[in-house]
Amino acid sequence: IQACGLLPREFLGGLPASACIKRDLARARRALQRTGVSNPTLEIEFPTDYVLEGMSFQTLSEAVQADLKQVGINVVLRGAPLTAWLPRWIDAKPHMVQGAQAALYPDPNSASAYLPTGYRGQYAGYTPRDAPDLTALGVRAQRELNPQRRAALFRQLQQKFNRESPLITQFQPSTVIAASSRIR
Repeated sequence: IQACGLLPREFLGGLPASACIKRDLARARRALQRTGVSNPTLEIEFPTDYVLEGMSFQTLSEAVQADLKQVGINVVLRGAPLTAWLPRWIDAKPHMVQGAQAALYPDPNSASAYLPTGYRGQYAGYTPRDAPDLTALGVRAQRELNPQRRAALFRQLQQKFNRESPLITQFQPSTVIAASSRIR
């Protein structure tokens, strides 16, 4: 399903489906036109030997290529084995990457990897100087102990992230998480 933010919808602070970003080709074309760049081209780098829950990054990159073509952006696909692709991503060399990050644990703090202070955010060349307000909000959300206030802060954080971040979440894999007080 479409990801609405950094967190899966089922996590504390996850955004509902109604908060998902809607596709608006006309708006995207106007935004591109305002840049003054004619015939823009970028590369998408992706791992060719890694599949996430049945999704090939080649296929995903081809879909993004087709979508951006409709806006007027030419995309060159550059696939490589994970061992060659990952160091380039870590060094923030690609124009754009298709990658994945499964939540390591079912808590909203798992999304901190994508913030300007997190390692995934830094892979994208994102730093706390780029988004001081977002960084401060992320710290507040991570430190909040009250579940209701924490959920509200994480929803606010994701909405701000969706508006201001160079990182775009695309889909939420179908990972199943279950919990019960009777499990020992």
